Amino acid sequence: MDRKLLPAAIIFVWVLLTGCSSVARNQATPAITSTPIPEQPYSTMSSQPSHGLAGGDSIGDAYIPSIGNTGYDVLQYDLDIQFSGSIDAITATVTVSSVVTLDDLGRFSLDFTGYQVDSVQAGNQYVPFFRDAGKLYIDLPKALSKGEQLVTRVAYHGPAIPQDSQFINLGGLGFHVIEGNNLTYAFGEPDGAHAWFPCNDHPLDKAEYRFSLTVPKGFTAVANGTLLQTTSKDDRQVFNWLAKDPMVTYLATVVVGKYERLDKPAVGEVKIRHYVLEGDFNYSDKLNDTRDILEYYSDLIGPYPFSEFGFIIIRTSDDVAQFAEETQTIVMVDRGYMLSESAVGVLAHELAHHWFGDSVSLANWNEVWLKEGMATYLMVRWLDHQGYVGLQALMADLENVLVTNAANLNQPLNQPLPSTMYGPNTYDKGAWVYYMLSQQMGEPAFTTFLREYYKRFADGNASTVEVQELAEEVSGLDLSTFFQEWVYGSGNPDLHVSWATLPEGVAVQVCQAGGGQVFSVPLEIKLAAADGTSQQEVIPLDEGQEQVTYSVPFTVTELQVDPDQKLLAGTTVSQVDALSACAP
Repeated sequence: MDRKLLPAAIIFVWVLLTGCSSVARNQATPAITSTPIPEQPYSTMSSQPSHGLAGGDSIGDAYIPSIGNTGYDVLQYDLDIQFSGSIDAITATVTVSSVVTLDDLGRFSLDFTGYQVDSVQAGNQYVPFFRDAGKLYIDLPKALSKGEQLVTRVAYHGPAIPQDSQFINLGGLGFHVIEGNNLTYAFGEPDGAHAWFPCNDHPLDKAEYRFSLTVPKGFTAVANGTLLQTTSKDDRQVFNWLAKDPMVTYLATVVVGKYERLDKPAVGEVKIRHYVLEGDFNYSDKLNDTRDILEYYSDLIGPYPFSEFGFIIIRTSDDVAQFAEETQTIVMVDRGYMLSESAVGVLAHELAHHWFGDSVSLANWNEVWLKEGMATYLMVRWLDHQGYVGLQALMADLENVLVTNAANLNQPLNQPLPSTMYGPNTYDKGAWVYYMLSQQMGEPAFTTFLREYYKRFADGNASTVEVQELAEEVSGLDLSTFFQEWVYGSGNPDLHVSWATLPEGVAVQVCQAGGGQVFSVPLEIKLAAADGTSQQEVIPLDEGQEQVTYSVPFTVTELQVDPDQKLLAGTTVSQVDALSACAP
């Protein structure tokens, strides 16, 4: 077979399956009884469909309103993708099996950008279709009732080219072809799954996935879930994968390259398999940490959510560590990370996402801190557990990244700028919020919260509001001030601490500087003598200026702020002859 694309057409088919509780498998494609209709100009699309009502072309995410659609709920995606001989172009047919959620549905939309769309078929006839701003609009030949099932089949073709995203700077989202490395992979977070397959591209709509991937012999095609079978015909191979557990669109991936599979001993019932670049075992020993990480998280949070897990190594360019992605059950990790000292932390972070991010997914994209902050926090917990680095030292490192560059903290945690959506605020401050929440709740209650967080929202979605409500339910505390200051507010405490010795003790003043938000937080201080004697105190902060006096049975020679690293704050400490008012 030569390297030209196979001929392709777009086919959409709706099928009513009354009385069925699940989507039928291997349905026969109905006979075509009309002539294909080419794409129609969007300007000619009527405001209302000929039959029934139109589903919405936004799912209602205020942060990324352009993605997601309403009127239906996807149950399954079936992706049949054929790669060209040079694996830089595709011919694909995608079947989207859905249930109608809007009574009298006559028009619906899918997220889809790029590629050549040739025709749309509904039932046994072709119908007009329209494209605009990343949407594919389809008018059905008859309106469907709420609860009826709708199966659409989509075929398309074109070069495997990524599409731009304002939220992430990795050369775009969709398929990436790494010339010279015999590698093509799909990457879709946050808003780019529809850059390589038509879908309802929002975390609120999870579905099952099936993949049939045809590649030239000598290449391996990897996707999410379980490899069902591999077949060969002439100079081609077909890899069939099934991801049965609910999955959001951005976590779906396909990787084609020269790979070797490493099967490892199972962890309980969980099958472990990794894919490494052919003949490249320079980092394979680092993959051995997978078992310990998985067992630790399972004990801490609850059973691993899926039946299989593994890492697949991606080589971008020059072995620079560029990205890792929690693609469900088969995590993509840049080879540059695997060759770096950061490898163990990256593996722990991405594996943690399978509880928080993959199983418990976001409800809205502005709340990306929920998953990235949690994965960073759990990574820190694991590194401390294994003795790589102590918990306090790790939290201090994260704090240093944040407070040494105030711009990191300028935006509320739940409303990042598009350019900083995946910046230190989301990861490092997010981890600090969970860490400080554990201090507020106490470790036993926080562990209960962590387990209930996963258990309650597994296979679904969680919002910041729901997480706060759960933390309050478990702890019995009113955490409204905590969440208002640390999640909905911006910045962090900027504390100027001064102290002066007294005849029988010490006077301490804390000024919250900057004229910005005043935080209500407990501040621990340690008063120390030259011989090592010490006394620890807690100053409740809730105003811009606090003064306290302590009786101390020794001469204080040093004052330490937050000695046990419990508070995210920038601090300066100075000894003075006498306290004076805080600067305005």
